[in-house]
Amino acid sequence: MLQVQQLAKICYIASKNGSYVIDNSSAFRLNRNIPLIIPEINSDALIKSNSRIIANPNCTTIISLMGIKPLLNIQKIKRVVATSFQSVSGAGNNGMDELLTNTKRFLVIKKV
Repeated sequence: MLQVQQLAKICYIASKNGSYVIDNSSAFRLNRNIPLIIPEINSDALIKSNSRIIANPNCTTIISLMGIKPLLNIQKIKRVVATSFQSVSGAGNNGMDELLTNTKRFLVIKKV
């Protein structure tokens, strides 16, 4: 599996060679020069951007905003408080290994 830094490098190379890249990783989510697009909410950002790389927000952000956007169309929202629980598998093999190790320690009552 590619690391985020490796993926970002490949995306930059492809975009510099004329390709459009739609990235589903976290590689560009904090990059102000690369638009985060949820087509149903802000597809107009594609027109405003000159980037050949397009990113999307985290999956929980997308699904939350899909529900919030219609409310914003009718009334201003002051604040949203949300909690997301995500699987450890999202952290990759290292996260899975850590969970397994700590679970084994817990089950045999060793200090975690």
